[in-house]
Amino acid sequence: DIGFMRVFPMRLKSEAPNALVEFIQDIGIPSHMHSDNAKELNQGKWKQCLTEYQIKHTNTEPHSPWQNRAEGAIRELKKHTVRIMAKTNTPQRLLDYCITYVAEIRSLTSNDLYVLHGRTPLEMVTGNTPDISEYTDFSWYSPLWYYDEADFPASRRLLGRWLGVAHRVG
Repeated sequence: DIGFMRVFPMRLKSEAPNALVEFIQDIGIPSHMHSDNAKELNQGKWKQCLTEYQIKHTNTEPHSPWQNRAEGAIRELKKHTVRIMAKTNTPQRLLDYCITYVAEIRSLTSNDLYVLHGRTPLEMVTGNTPDISEYTDFSWYSPLWYYDEADFPASRRLLGRWLGVAHRVG
C-alpha cells in the first residue's frame, strides 16, 4: 500500500526462503505474508521459516493476480528499471544490480501517496529516517575511479562503474 519494496536476486525459486531470512535480517519480521500459490511459497523451508518467525500467511485465489498488490509494484519496478538501463546504456547482464538499485531508490523516495504523510516507504516500515547520503555521490552506472590493492606493480587506480550501495561490506 505504501510503495515499499526490496529485491533479493535469486538463481532458483528454491532460494526464496533464503531471501525471506535476509529480508528479516535487514528490515524485520513481517506480521503477515500474502503470496500467490507458488509451491516454493507454501511448503518446505519457506513454511518452516513462517512458522519459526510466527508470520501469518494467506494466499491469493488461483489465477487471480489482482489480489496481490505486489503485482502492480513489480510492474512499475520493471518499467523504471528498463528506463534507467536504456538511458544509461547498461548491459543486460547487470539487470539484477539495476533492479535492486531501483527498488532501494523507490523505497527511499517520498511520493504523493496520502498514507505516507510526506515520509518515505522505508521510514513507514522501519520507523527510522533513512540515510540517503550513500546515494548522493553517484548515479546509476556512472563512471568512477577505484583503487585495487591486489594489482601491485600495475597502476592501482582503475576505471569502473557505480552499481549501487554495497550493503554488508566494510
